[in-house]
Amino acid sequence: MVRRRLLPALAAGLTTAVAAGTLVLGTPATPAGAAPASLAAAPVAAPAAARYDPALELTIDTLSPSTLTAQTRGAPPVRITGTVTNVDDVPWRGVNLYPVVSEAPMTTRAELAAAAASDPELYLGERITDPGPYDTLEELAPGESQPYSLSLPRERIVLAGSGTYWLGVQALGETELDGRDDLSDGRARTFLPYRDPGGASTGGAGAVRTSLVLPLRRELAYAEDGSLDQPEQLGETLGAEGRLRALVDFAAAAGDRPVSVMVDPALPDAVRRLSRGNPPRSLAPTDPTPDDPDAAPSGEPTAAPQEEPTAGEGSTPSDEGDEAGGGDEAGEAGEAPELTEEQRATSEAATAWLGRFAAAVEDREVLVLPYGDLDLPAAAAHDPLAYDLARARTGRVLAELAGTAPVRETTPDDAVDPEEGDAGDEGDASPETSVAPPEGAPATLLPVAGAPSGYLDAAAVRLLEPGATALVTDEAFREEAPGVADLEGRRGVVTSSAVAAGGPGPGDRFTSLQLRQRLLAEALARSVEPGRPPLVVVMPQQWAGEDPTGFFAGLDDVPWLDLSDLEAATDREGREVAADELVYPARQARRELDESVFTSFADLLRAGETLQNLLTRNSEVASLVTDEGLTSLSYGARSSAVTARTTLARTTDQVRAELGQVGIDAGPGVTLSGSDGQFNAVVTNDLDQPITVGILATTTSEDGGVSVDPVEPLEMGPRSRATVLFDAHAETAGVTNVTLSLVDVEGNPLGATDRLPVRSAQVSEVIWLIIGTGLGLLFLAIAVRLVRRVRRATGQALPTVEPAPDSRPVGSTP
Repeated sequence: MVRRRLLPALAAGLTTAVAAGTLVLGTPATPAGAAPASLAAAPVAAPAAARYDPALELTIDTLSPSTLTAQTRGAPPVRITGTVTNVDDVPWRGVNLYPVVSEAPMTTRAELAAAAASDPELYLGERITDPGPYDTLEELAPGESQPYSLSLPRERIVLAGSGTYWLGVQALGETELDGRDDLSDGRARTFLPYRDPGGASTGGAGAVRTSLVLPLRRELAYAEDGSLDQPEQLGETLGAEGRLRALVDFAAAAGDRPVSVMVDPALPDAVRRLSRGNPPRSLAPTDPTPDDPDAAPSGEPTAAPQEEPTAGEGSTPSDEGDEAGGGDEAGEAGEAPELTEEQRATSEAATAWLGRFAAAVEDREVLVLPYGDLDLPAAAAHDPLAYDLARARTGRVLAELAGTAPVRETTPDDAVDPEEGDAGDEGDASPETSVAPPEGAPATLLPVAGAPSGYLDAAAVRLLEPGATALVTDEAFREEAPGVADLEGRRGVVTSSAVAAGGPGPGDRFTSLQLRQRLLAEALARSVEPGRPPLVVVMPQQWAGEDPTGFFAGLDDVPWLDLSDLEAATDREGREVAADELVYPARQARRELDESVFTSFADLLRAGETLQNLLTRNSEVASLVTDEGLTSLSYGARSSAVTARTTLARTTDQVRAELGQVGIDAGPGVTLSGSDGQFNAVVTNDLDQPITVGILATTTSEDGGVSVDPVEPLEMGPRSRATVLFDAHAETAGVTNVTLSLVDVEGNPLGATDRLPVRSAQVSEVIWLIIGTGLGLLFLAIAVRLVRRVRRATGQALPTVEPAPDSRPVGSTP
């Protein structure tokens, strides 16, 4: 750090003077004959923040009042507070602070944009030195910060008409090596709007409907067992010093002011899991037992029911299953684990946040994003079904947290039902539900879609259901952006990129004060534009949400500002804009999630559905798996697509491993003694939960010869075994390989298979003919002998036969 930087400052100042047409070093007087270097006169060059390297860094933390009025005599002074920090490597002493107010106002949005991006050392106007330093800091050691406070009498501020003025604070000090001069050694600046009630420029000016949207969205990640990954980090942001805590407190501090809260439903869902100790995914029953249909489902890990293993048709339970059909081991597995001190602190922070969240959204408009903050352009390109799933999950979470609220539906077919969490039946409700919400519920739940950047491509717009509301930045329009756009039947609410870009530098552009002053300045500029376009501000992600009391106090009683919720502020006809006309920057397209991430999600989805079909009394595990997977398809996952894909793959492997705990053993083989016969197989359930499993017997086409009758699905208790009998039919002799595969009740394979050879001893029809003929001759011979014996017994002589002349007695020799 150079102590005074005199020559560099002069060089930088002269460079900017050439560009702006005036001196920029904050000298006490304007050059003779030169107009004040206000940005109302001409745009400035691009910011040169890299050149700005002050010895003293200043902030403006509070400003009251936030706007000026025409009254001078008797008006309250303008009070400014902030801090001065010595970033030099030597002590500074005698640091005097002076206010600066520009002489000419900025009246258009373009001038405000240029001003916010201007060089921090731009000349603003003459320092107000009378009656002398407005505050003095005796000495600042290197790295030390001290507060300052200025009180500027209103009569010392000379205004030239309606518009937004620069308000700055400059610090001048000295070191042991360098004496005092008139060059500022540190500065801060912001906007100060003023509207002259009798001025010509305000003719016809009115209040601008302004909507302030507080976004509650954050990248979330789940471990493969269904618990939140890195819960401590989420716990920190929920705690007293965390950003998510600050945002819900900010919303609550709005009181009865109409402020909209935009929330990704996956966030409160994840916080609720964290409040319960961050348990893994549960396979425990969620449905009532058949014996007690009135019993409430658990919904959380509980002891497995102690029931005997049951067998389906054609099966018999084994003794081992009787011994392992649930019991103590399963019960212990369902007990809540003991939390560590760190886990308990995280759980308490999450519980407190949920309460504050409920208070923040009470009687307020809540804008509900697709579950998981879905990357809409990527979903439109690779898996449109993901949007339908994400939208169907939105209502359930908020209904559980804040009670059922009226839903602003887009169409009767696609409205989100906050109680069911799914698409409502056609005609069930009018476009605006009029039922009064219970105490503690949001006033309205409005499904919306939008990206943190504000950009949506044409495919993403068309992915939305007709009538849906999309938040789109004004930078996405090639021509002048409308206040509201009709995007091929979708309602496009246009948001301000100017306010989202923050206030002017130097210093943090995204403090509550800088954002408030930029908002007031933007509203003032719009108040004199034709039609007074509404101002919709989505607070930027860089904003920390500090000082809510001061922020809202500065918005009260501003004549050109009409603070409204989103629905009211944008209640006007939209200008038709084709979706293909929207600007979608190439950098946004490059950052989209690729197809492999959605392929991994589809694999996880199938595995989760199969697991739910397998479990007899759990009807929620597929939804849990879907929720976990959707968080990996978020805008936040764009920066870590490889991690998202890996997370999805690991979760899929975990679910498949749970499916793999159900197996089948078909034995070494069997021989059929005829065309029909039986064989058996043993099914093993190593899960702690009851299951319903089917068995599919198949043979390859070249095997032929043997067919197996289907069997009914098998109901089994926890940790049990069952033997299943199969009826087989052989059409030809030989050996046929039969594959037995375990499937769920819908026929989806679980992954477990076994193969056994079935040998048929069946003989041909010719052999059966020979055997029949032989048996016939045998019976005929027996009948002849019986007839002879009967005749002898009754004395009947047998007829004699005369021998031929040349015959010889039997047994004689020639």
